[in-house]
Amino acid sequence: MCTTTIKNMTQRDLSFNDLQPYTIEELDARLEEAEEDFAKGRYYTREEAHREMRRFIASL
Repeated sequence: MCTTTIKNMTQRDLSFNDLQPYTIEELDARLEEAEEDFAKGRYYTREEAHREMRRFIASL
């Protein structure tokens, strides 16, 4: 599954100071990983994603 999930995010992840744009190769790799996950049934439903976002926001 994607290596960065809402559960694993920290306050540092929310800082915009250190952000660097993704390269095309990095974007392609992330898309391929996501497509593989989806094909294997590893994804959040809309309800699960909403629940995770609410938990994450509440933890800030």
